[in-house]
Amino acid sequence: MPDHRPFVLIADLEGPISLNRPLHVDGILYDVLFKRGGEVDFSATLHCVTHRAGIPCSSAGLVVYESLGGVTRTTMKRLRGIRLSREGDIIAYDPGPRGHRTRAISDMSEYRMQMPSYPLLFGATQIWWQILGDPDAVLDLASDVAGLGRLRQHGYGTVRRWHITDCAADPRLAGHITGNGQIIRRLPVKAFTDVFKMPIPDGLPVDHGRPVAPYWSEDGATEIVEPDLDDLIMHVDRAEMVLEVIT
Repeated sequence: MPDHRPFVLIADLEGPISLNRPLHVDGILYDVLFKRGGEVDFSATLHCVTHRAGIPCSSAGLVVYESLGGVTRTTMKRLRGIRLSREGDIIAYDPGPRGHRTRAISDMSEYRMQMPSYPLLFGATQIWWQILGDPDAVLDLASDVAGLGRLRQHGYGTVRRWHITDCAADPRLAGHITGNGQIIRRLPVKAFTDVFKMPIPDGLPVDHGRPVAPYWSEDGATEIVEPDLDDLIMHVDRAEMVLEVIT
């Protein structure tokens, strides 16, 4: 595709972001297409991004910081919700001094209160993705996204601005593997023998899942390797070297 070239998509963040695993941009772009058109065929090609062996040439996001303090992690508990059943409520007797009948929700009820934990990353200023594709088309889709991460509906991971910058990545590897052999997105194990003709890097565990969006689905799951989120958190100077940004 003549208009496709390597580039880096950047989201400028405002405040902390909630992430517990690598954030792949192809899933984000598919979500925009769904909201614009109301229906998305995940088996169809995301035309603004080049595909290599059926896998989008788009990396997981590098969590970039600029200060010497780096990125700080913490965990927040959030009340997910309390719902009361209109039918079939359990009526129990309160043995306390006032003794009265009350609704009791069992620990296993779907209406029980839930307080899940969410990881928060403080200090990250940007998320960077290396992509082989049409930069104008990708930026147009990304510009619809106002927040990233698990708690984006609650004001975390707010995106202040989207923009792109050029990079000198090898088009044969861009979006998948860096020039020094670092894996930068989820890839099927068979891609290393069929496409890249190289062994899986040492220390990278083999998991089971979908190599493409939607990542939550079990349909089409296979053996995969994926970078650890910790390995994607880095200072801006190192991020420029890893993604071969042209400065």
